[in-house]
Amino acid sequence: MTVTLREPNGTSSVLDNIEGLKEKVLHPASAYWGSGSGDLGIYVDGGENPILILAFSEKAKGFFVQLYPKPGPEDWMVAINPDAAKGHQEVYIGGEPMAIPEDALIAPSFTWETVQYFFKTGEQWNGVPWRSYWDLDWPEPEE
Repeated sequence: MTVTLREPNGTSSVLDNIEGLKEKVLHPASAYWGSGSGDLGIYVDGGENPILILAFSEKAKGFFVQLYPKPGPEDWMVAINPDAAKGHQEVYIGGEPMAIPEDALIAPSFTWETVQYFFKTGEQWNGVPWRSYWDLDWPEPEE
């Protein structure tokens, strides 16, 4: 299994291990997560899928963690924090602001566990609940 990292600034590299990511996830810095696209991608076997995408919310101090296990968007999954308040927080995906339901932002420690498990297996970690991307409480579109 080959694992490739795409960093927020657009740099890509093949990963032999993920220790270099540990500090970036457990102690997120605005300068890193706010650069370029604002999100980080971890791709297994060239990116055909599965893919794990991380985006950090500075205000909520949590990560939006998306898993694309199969080619179709109907399969997109998001890690959930069942204890989160209701509401929305902003993250950047592809350089664009996106309002994310607060229950879709998980703590850095759980994000790190998710990253480690994905790196080893290419699968979702069941230490956090997951929900379909399409079943999240998205904000109403502004007119």
